Amino acid sequence: MIVRLVFLPAKPEAFDRLAELYEEGSKVVRAQKGMRKLELFHDKEDPYTLVTISHWDSDEDLQAYRHSQFFKEFWPKVRETLRSRATAQTLVPIEREGI
Repeated sequence: MIVRLVFLPAKPEAFDRLAELYEEGSKVVRAQKGMRKLELFHDKEDPYTLVTISHWDSDEDLQAYRHSQFFKEFWPKVRETLRSRATAQTLVPIEREGI
């Protein structure tokens, strides 16, 4: 399993559009192979920065989504709402006994 965090710093005037895009796209993302969970947050210090947290069965599943036709068409729409580049982190669990 992997967890993907994506930070989306919206332009204040485009924040509502970004939220709408999330609502539209989340249905498709949740239906992707290997998708376990998708959540949306906003940064406590910057309410115009949205953060998506997605749980995937594997990195291969995430990469398949990122190379999908849907992503190729959807991401440019998201990018138009951002005031700066999105950043992402991919986390993997520590698999050690006792932790």
